[in-house]
Amino acid sequence: MQGGNGSGTGSTGSLSDGGSSSVGGDGYGGDGSAVTGGAQTVDVKQTGGSGSSVDVTTGGAGSSVDVATGGGWTIDVATGGGNSIDIATGGGNSIDKATGGGNSIDKATGGGNSIDLGTGGGSSIDHGCFVTTLGDINVYVIKDATPTGADTEGKLYVGGNLTASGYSVGAKSAVDCTKYALVVGGNVSLSGGMVRAGLATYAGTSGSAQATGFDCGGLTRGKPIDFVSLEAEVEDLSLKLSKLPTTDCTVTVSGSNLTIVATNPKFSVCNVDGSLLPSSGGVVQLAGVTMTFPATSSVAVNVSGTGINWAGAAVCLNGQCTDSAQANQVVWNFYQATTLSASGIAIEGSVLAPLATLSGAGGHIAGQVIVKYLTGGLEYHPYMFSGCIKWPTTI
Repeated sequence: MQGGNGSGTGSTGSLSDGGSSSVGGDGYGGDGSAVTGGAQTVDVKQTGGSGSSVDVTTGGAGSSVDVATGGGWTIDVATGGGNSIDIATGGGNSIDKATGGGNSIDKATGGGNSIDLGTGGGSSIDHGCFVTTLGDINVYVIKDATPTGADTEGKLYVGGNLTASGYSVGAKSAVDCTKYALVVGGNVSLSGGMVRAGLATYAGTSGSAQATGFDCGGLTRGKPIDFVSLEAEVEDLSLKLSKLPTTDCTVTVSGSNLTIVATNPKFSVCNVDGSLLPSSGGVVQLAGVTMTFPATSSVAVNVSGTGINWAGAAVCLNGQCTDSAQANQVVWNFYQATTLSASGIAIEGSVLAPLATLSGAGGHIAGQVIVKYLTGGLEYHPYMFSGCIKWPTTI
């Protein structure tokens, strides 16, 4: 009810701050009750108070409601939600309006157990999988590339210098002149050949392309990628994969041939001890591979040995031995190799060998290729790895 002259049996209060049980002051006091309140105080002028105060602008009960900034278990009337919602940065168990999700999701940096759509962080897992920022790069050479034949049917990135004659890039990629098909961190010397599908650029001091065709203009100078960071990323990936224990996989060695049976419906890890394979002059001799695995799964194969010669045979995935539809589910990790030669071979799956010089001719690799140096005349087919790689939480 409405009291008179601010008198009553309740504790006194003020119009701006509220009291502990009633609201005092002219026209509001009374005997412990108020026109707009009850047992708990009501603040009609500010935006809530202590305890379980209610802001009469928005109503509600229990936890406070703050139409400006929220707080505690507050509700932001712009977006609603249980735990606080921060449409700018997220935080705690907050929800970023742009992406949603339980623990906070930060598209830029991630952190903790957050999910980072760019680089990941902490022990983050993206839907149980690790997705590299390599995206749709068919071949990434960390240092220098001097291919002598065949072609890279997808995109080619070279961190150092590129020298090639009659070489084609991007023939199997859709033309998009807003993206790069060829990126070189050093100098470029091209003679003949074609750069299809996208832009071509280099960051060095010298760039020439004689009698070379381009779908999207010509050779320009620029630096659209941080090759130093990319190098560190792929080396780290190779090292972490090498430390994963064997998971749902058996490997049988017969001479220089492998039979691999992976059974996990999501992700299997197969570790191959290079010392069990034949060797010549300290170089591991690897030939044919027969691999079976569930159609829903992906497989990481770690092969030890500083020198690898992979020649004269094919990799067969679930019975398909060339350009397998499941080549994008397999990655071969030669984490110790400094030399990797391949000839007369059909390799199905991505090849990760960030310390190695890759050489060879008379064959192809159907997958992404990541090596330190590249020479020779192998052909590279753009099967981008899309399988699941579960990061270890500790190494």
